[in-house]
Amino acid sequence: MEAGFGPASVALIGSWAYMAVSALLIAEVNVNTLCALEEEAVSMPSMARETVGEVGAVVASIAYAFIHYALLIAYMLEGGKLVAELLPALGTLPLVTPTMTFAAIGGGSLLVSSAGAIEKANNALFAGVIASFVALVGVGAAQVSPEYLAHAVPAAALPALPVMVLSFTFHNVVPTITYQLGCDLPKIRSAILAGSAIPLVMFLAWNAVVLGSVPAEAAAAAAASGEIFDPLATLRSSGDSLGEVVRVFSLLAIATSFIGFCLGLVDFYAD
Repeated sequence: MEAGFGPASVALIGSWAYMAVSALLIAEVNVNTLCALEEEAVSMPSMARETVGEVGAVVASIAYAFIHYALLIAYMLEGGKLVAELLPALGTLPLVTPTMTFAAIGGGSLLVSSAGAIEKANNALFAGVIASFVALVGVGAAQVSPEYLAHAVPAAALPALPVMVLSFTFHNVVPTITYQLGCDLPKIRSAILAGSAIPLVMFLAWNAVVLGSVPAEAAAAAAASGEIFDPLATLRSSGDSLGEVVRVFSLLAIATSFIGFCLGLVDFYAD
């Protein structure tokens, strides 16, 4: 928020480039590992074992699992917060929290559903993400103020870089892409670059709407009082149509990410 639209956009593009290049490298390693082991599909543990040895495979596996579980916790916490906003009555139930509700519905659905049903549900949720995003940009564009977009403090973008890099984490699905495209490296490269460029464009548009709708002074005032300023919470609590669209879009985006990381862990343990 403090950095402003321009510096944040430059940082986002740099983060995307870094993560896209690293994903291309992972794809190269995955294809080479498939050829070496003569298997149909392999995940991160096998790739690490073939390239850096058994010790490296153990370290990579621990890091992989740690990141996935940490992100799943984050998704459940934020998803629960959004569920509580959409269904306030949940907060009145004894021994039940919104986070537990989100985890039970999301995890339980994945547990009892077939792979085909999960794919169809994920496709439907993704369609909802696109539709709600288009609505968000359409509704939010009318509230964007050029003077808010002109605000720029480049140094303030640096602390946000780790979160931006994390936002482009899709490397857990690279082995699946490699398998589905038959180890055709040109197609794999195109899929990685084009597929990751779509969320980049969405992030840039999202930034323009959010940072152009909330004054930077609000973040400065919150910092002066020792509070953490969340522009999305401000928009969601506004009570207008933009706030509702932001809430729906955020929940759908978290749900699709939750599914992807759960499936990534399943493939990881299978390998």
